[in-house]
Amino acid sequence: MQCPKCAHDMERVTFNGVEVDRCKLCKGIWFDATEHETLRQMEGAEAIDVGDPQVGELFNREEGVNCPVCKVRMIPMVDRDQPHIWYEGCTVCYGVFFDAGEFKDFKFQTLMDEGPREEVGPVLPWRGPVTPDQSQALTRKATASDIVLNVYSLSSSS
Repeated sequence: MQCPKCAHDMERVTFNGVEVDRCKLCKGIWFDATEHETLRQMEGAEAIDVGDPQVGELFNREEGVNCPVCKVRMIPMVDRDQPHIWYEGCTVCYGVFFDAGEFKDFKFQTLMDEGPREEVGPVLPWRGPVTPDQSQALTRKATASDIVLNVYSLSSSS
């Protein structure tokens, strides 16, 4: 099987009888159907995610990725409980692909992942007045670290 992100070979990795495919180069992980949910419940399963999260973040920006099994275009998906986690899912075979570091993050929901999400507005790269057009063009998904940094910068500027 070829990695849907970097097109390198993938290796089979087994944890407690659940077999997944991990890219030998970028370390992204392919899960058939519900394997990611099964492994999420298993203690120690985060050990399969050996990749560098910074590399995973770079590959996470790739769009238009095809399923390594069905060869159809996968859709971007967001974890309901941790909306900063973006991954790709196949609408045909229901497999999913996590970039390096995403499965570890997916497995462990932290305090920063909980709470109301509607109150978190757009995260913009500067302070000051922003026009609606600028806000729409520059809005991106807030991560937990963005929230911490923004709260810190607001409290230190008072």
